[in-house]
This record gives sequence, structure tokens and C-alpha cells, in this order.
Amino acid sequence: PWCKSYTKRNKWSKYIHEENNYHWNDRDELLKDDTYLKELYQKIMPALATDLNNIHSVKHDLQYWKIFVGLWLIRFLYVSYDRWRSIELAFKKYNIETTTDLDISLDDIILENSQESIRAFGNDLWNNFIYLDIIKFNFREKTDLVRTEYTYDKKIIYSNPNDLNVNSLINNKVKIILKKLLSYFSSPISLINKVVFFAPGLSKKLIMQIELNLYQIPAILEFNVNPAFDTRIKKEREQKINFGSNNQFETYLEKSLLKFIPKSFIENYAKIKDININRILPKNPKLIITSTGLYLNDSFKLWTAEKISKGSKLAIIQHGGNYGSGKFGSNEFYELDTCNSFINWGQWKNDLNNGCNIEHNKKISELEVDTYEIPKTKYNPNGAILILLMAFPRYLTIVESTHLGPTLKSYTNELIETTNELISLNKD
Repeated sequence: PWCKSYTKRNKWSKYIHEENNYHWNDRDELLKDDTYLKELYQKIMPALATDLNNIHSVKHDLQYWKIFVGLWLIRFLYVSYDRWRSIELAFKKYNIETTTDLDISLDDIILENSQESIRAFGNDLWNNFIYLDIIKFNFREKTDLVRTEYTYDKKIIYSNPNDLNVNSLINNKVKIILKKLLSYFSSPISLINKVVFFAPGLSKKLIMQIELNLYQIPAILEFNVNPAFDTRIKKEREQKINFGSNNQFETYLEKSLLKFIPKSFIENYAKIKDININRILPKNPKLIITSTGLYLNDSFKLWTAEKISKGSKLAIIQHGGNYGSGKFGSNEFYELDTCNSFINWGQWKNDLNNGCNIEHNKKISELEVDTYEIPKTKYNPNGAILILLMAFPRYLTIVESTHLGPTLKSYTNELIETTNELISLNKD
């Protein structure tokens, strides 16, 4: 579980403790909850769109806000429900007399953008805050809170461990500067392009060939993904979102959702709109093609939402596995729900539309893409077997039809058992 950090095992192993069963070890329960949370997303999104329109005095349609806010919302729903169920089961099973209430400021929990917020889903301090927030809302009478002062650095809440590597940081900055220079000189002559490729997940060579075949100037797009602003927290965060709650968890969301939403969607919305990314992006594209551009890039998401609302079309290229083959996936759900066309590879399940807003599907195998030969490697047929594992944070931060962060232990044990069985069969 999240509280038993492997690097700190020498400390917690000394204490007498009991580990609560993780509620999504039951895969049938996970599938049922996945359906519930997707339906809840479709229920909340119109109410959230209305509130955001009122906050910003604009009149954008639902699809506009789904493109801009949707991925953060679906991810937050899975995360908050996971925390809710964990606390609920703990109080049902145990008599919890006292709970430590760390002095963590709400201002530090309200993060700048999608990237910081989704990173924070795996952070101890952020999770401490939301666990306590849930306890104060629904379980306050069952435990005594012991307020405790705690000193921390806000950057720890949302930072990527790679950011702390000096060499990595320098290399990334050099690359970004070079890309921005190329973007500065190439973008003005590509403003008339009708098809925009941004973070498409394909080789630069292939994209250049496609753009030339479309008789348009190849563009190198680079801009500030998530600019930082010095803004004060708006009082609008205190208001409720009324979407017709049917249970205590939904009532909690009505009260607390705006508390956790990144500043990009409230305080910094107007400032992001004012950023002149139109200087490097076409003004009237017919088609926008991306793979990962709508994940964490709030500037691009907002620009895309603006263009789609004016008649442009959005095509998303599959990124990674599990799409179509897995029973569910939060990213897959968001992408199919927002795009006009989805480009994938491989065999898809029959219910591709899955109730989402997709017009048609095109397999990537029909495109003329580069093929790569697998390099020849030398190996020992009698040697050891190398098994590559999937890595997730200790906390649940995303839901896919694979193992989850808190189920890493059981996932690893299953692989060990399977490997031992293969070894045993080979000996026989």
C-alpha cells in the first residue's frame, strides 16, 4: 500500500501494524466502479461547464470544456473515489480514535496546471490533504483530529524526480531553447497550414513527409506548455457545483471539486488565452492531429478547444498499449469522448464507441509509416529470463485495465509464481 514505502521499510517494519485490504483487488468491483465513474463524469461535466462559463463570463459549449478540463476531471474522479473508498473501508473495519491532522495549506494544494496537479496525485502531502478533507467531511464524528505543525517545501508536492537531476535539467533546457528557436523561424511561414501536427507520437521524418504531401510547410511547434502566473485564489472556488448528487461521495464532490481544480481552469484561464501561441499556430486549421498534446499541455488544450468550437476537427493517434484490448482505460475514454476521429493500431473491441463522441475509426496500419528492423542481439538460450515490469506510483493516479499502483505487490508476486511455473515445466 501507499503508506509502506519500500525505501522506508526499515522504519515501518518495526511497528506493529495491520494492512487493510485494497478495495480494487476485486477486479469485478473495479469494473463496476469504472462504469459508475464514467457515468458520473458525464453527469458532472455539463454542470462544471456551466459554472466555468459563468465564472469567466463566456458561453462555450460542452465539448469545449471537455477538451480543456475533461482529462483532469476524469483522472480526479478515479483518484478521489479511490481515496474515499479506502477511508470508508478503514473506518468500517477499525475503531480509529485519533488522526494526525498535518498543517498543510489549501493554497499549496491548489496547483498551477494539469501537469502539476496530476503529478501531485502521487504525492504524500497532497494525498494527506485529501484524505483528511474526506475525513472532516464524512467521518469527523468517528475520530479525534490532532493538529500537528509540519514544515514542507511546496515544490515537493508537484515536482518530478527527474527535475532534481542537474544534468537532466540542463540537457532539457538546451533542447527546449533549440526547439523554440526553430519554432520561432519556421512557424510564421506555416501559419496558413490546414493540418496541424502537435505531439503526434510519430517520427519527425514521417511528419515532414506527410506535411509535404499535403503541400504545406513543415512546422516545428514549441511553446511554453504551462506558463506560471502569480495569481491569488479566487473566491469562486468556495461555491458548490450542483449536479444532483445521489450519495455522500457525490455530495462531497459538489462541495469540494472546485477546491482541487488547477488554476489553469479558473485563476489563469484568461491569461492563458492571452498568450500569443496563435503566432506559431495556424489560425484556421481544418484538422488538428495529436497523440499526447491533450494530456498535460493546458495551452495547447485551450487553443484546440477554441479551434474545435469554430469548426476545426480533432484527430487523436493512439499512444501506448491497452487501447481497445483492455476492458477500460481513463485516457482512452477521454480521448474517444473528445475527438472526431481516432487513429489506432491492432484489433479493437466491438463496442469501440463506448457511448463516446467519435465519428469514425481508422487503423494506423493503413498509413504508410516507417518500418524498423529489430536489431540482432546475442543471447544465451540457457541463460536467465529478463522480465520487464510496469511501473506505477504507490498511490493510484490512473486507472487502466492493468495492475494499479497499490496492487504492485500482488502483481509482482503473480509474475514470480508464473515464472517459477515456467521454470518447473522447462525442467520437466
